[in-house]
Amino acid sequence: MPIEAEERFERNKLSSTERLAEPIPSENDSPLSIRSLSIDIARNFHSLAALKRIITQMGKIKMTHLLLHATDDEGWRIEIPGLEELTDLGAYRCVDHKDCLEPQYGSGPFKESDQNGYLTVDEYKQLLKHGMDNNVNIITEINGPGHARAAIKAMQKKNDPDYFLYDTNQENTIESVQYFTDNVLNPCMESTFTFLNTVITHLKEVHAEFGNFHKIIHMGGDEVPHRGDEVIWETSPICQQFIKTNSEKPENENAWKEAPVKFSQLFHYFAYRYVQILDSHGFAPASWEEPWTSVINGVKSVRPKEQFLPDPNKPIYAFNWNIFWDTDDPDWSYLLPNKYV
Repeated sequence: MPIEAEERFERNKLSSTERLAEPIPSENDSPLSIRSLSIDIARNFHSLAALKRIITQMGKIKMTHLLLHATDDEGWRIEIPGLEELTDLGAYRCVDHKDCLEPQYGSGPFKESDQNGYLTVDEYKQLLKHGMDNNVNIITEINGPGHARAAIKAMQKKNDPDYFLYDTNQENTIESVQYFTDNVLNPCMESTFTFLNTVITHLKEVHAEFGNFHKIIHMGGDEVPHRGDEVIWETSPICQQFIKTNSEKPENENAWKEAPVKFSQLFHYFAYRYVQILDSHGFAPASWEEPWTSVINGVKSVRPKEQFLPDPNKPIYAFNWNIFWDTDDPDWSYLLPNKYV
C-alpha cells in the first residue's frame, strides 16, 4: 500500500543508505493499476540521461506510467521530421526572437542555457525503449488547443500555409493564465489538423517499434482562455466565416463534431477531431478533464464517452487537475473514471 503521511515523516529521517536497503514493493502492494509520475520537459528541459535515471527508479518501485509533458507555450521538446522549426525555434528560449522563444522560467538570455534543448528522434526511441525495459509506459503529451504557443510560433517561421495554426488577422485580447494572447490553436483552420496528423503519424512510426506498449497519447486540452461566456475564437475572421458557412447548412445534432454552428462548440469540435486522429493511428486518447466535460443547463457535467469513441472496448483516459477539497465543486476524480472506463 502507499506510504502514509506519518510513515513518510519517519522515513525521511533515514539516511540514503538505509532507504535503499528497504524492500522493494511487489506489483500487488498497491490497489492502483496506474501509478504514475508527471515530468514537465516543455518549460524546463531535462536530458535523456536524466529521464532514464528517473525511469529506472520508477521501475524499481513498480510505478507504471510516466506522463511526459513534451510541448507547451514555452517549449517543444521532441524532434518531428519535416517540421524542423518545432525544435529549431521551439526548443530554445533566448533574447534573439528570430531564433528563439522569449526567455522564461529562469532560462536566461542565451541559447546555450541547459534549460534549452530537445529529444532527437533517436533519443526519443531510446527513451521509449528504456521505459519498456523498466515496464514504465510513456504517455507523451502533445498539447492542444491551448498551451500551444511554441508550436504556433514555429509554424509561423515555417511559413507554409498547410501548417498554419493561428489566424494572424485575429485581434485577441483574452489572456491565458500565463498572460499570452496567441497560444491557442485555431480549430477553424484545416491546417491545424494537418499539423496534428503529421505529428501523430511520426509518433506512430516510432511507437510501432515497441508494439502496443506505449499506447496512450495525451492531448492536453486544459486552460483554453475565455472571458466569461466569450470564446477566444470569436475574434478570428476565419472562425467567423467558418461558423457562418456552417450555419447555412441543414440542422444537424452532430454539428458540434462535424460542422459547428456556434463558437461555444469549437472547443469540443477540436477535441473530437484530435481524438479521431489518435484513434486512426492506434493510440488511446488522454487529456485533462475539460474535453470530457461541458456545461449542460448551467451545470458542468461529464460528456458521454460514446460521443468521442463509440466502441466500448476503446478506452479514454481522463486526467483531473481541478481538485478543490474545500469547495462544493463535484468530485471529478470520482465522476470521470466512473464514466470513462
